Amino acid sequence: MKSNKNWTRYTAPLLALLICGGALAMSATRLPGITTAAIPVTAAPKVVVTLKGEVKRADKTLVVDGGPILQQGEIIDWHVVSVNKGDGAAKAYEAEAQIPAGTELVAGSPRSQGGAAILFSIDHGKRFSSQPMIEKRDSNGVAQMVPAPISMYTDLRYKWPGELAAGATLEATYQVRIK
Repeated sequence: MKSNKNWTRYTAPLLALLICGGALAMSATRLPGITTAAIPVTAAPKVVVTLKGEVKRADKTLVVDGGPILQQGEIIDWHVVSVNKGDGAAKAYEAEAQIPAGTELVAGSPRSQGGAAILFSIDHGKRFSSQPMIEKRDSNGVAQMVPAPISMYTDLRYKWPGELAAGATLEATYQVRIK
């Protein structure tokens, strides 16, 4: 019976300590004037990119989606459309596009909405520059760097100066000629 007496003698102070300690811990985690509703949730971008190709034939515009058989010399107009369907801005937004095998970029055709810098790749997107260079040897065997011919271009990158805001759309275009 003595053990029961000791148990009851220590139970009340222990319960009081636990209750006070719990209340103290709860008050320490709450800062004055701040509630969980005031903590901002980070907004995130969700950019959806679509690529649409069109070829003009006679008085018709045909969508290139595996439908029409393309003919040598025809020009395909490619449209790269980026839509931010998220609730946050896409910072330093870039979009890339390929120059399909069997085609060649039409010089001067790349354009963008919003003033994007247009960069080109000759190594399938590993490196980009505004003027890709290649090494060429002269008749004496001396190597020098010269601009790569446009026929070597494999990819494009559109690099916008700002951000793609939530709900905003950016469009870039380019043309290729069927070889």
